Amino acid sequence: MVSLPRTAFRLGESLEAQVTVNNRTRKGLKDCALQLSMKTQFEAMSRYEHVNEKKLYEHLIEMVLLGKVKARHKEVFPKCTIRIPEEAPPTQNYNRDGGDTAIIAIHYVLKFTALPGERLER
Repeated sequence: MVSLPRTAFRLGESLEAQVTVNNRTRKGLKDCALQLSMKTQFEAMSRYEHVNEKKLYEHLIEMVLLGKVKARHKEVFPKCTIRIPEEAPPTQNYNRDGGDTAIIAIHYVLKFTALPGERLER
């Protein structure tokens, strides 16, 4: 579970996240990390055909390594801080309710990632 003090942040601001992992599996988790990524979607519409072409580009802005979680354990990681760059483009989602399609849409994603480790034998 990733807890944030609020859901919206400004450019240049730092966000503090509290990460809690309750691993109830028989495998440990290694390389736990928190990632801030910028997702950009480009969409083109054909003038003559009813064809839309979409491309999604994901750019990793920052990654904070947290560590590992043993099998069948609960781990509360210390608060980690990620800074949103000042020069990053703001979230853009034009024409969301309009009839035309947005050519470029930008949004940011904070996600927790982990890799499975070795299995605990019991």
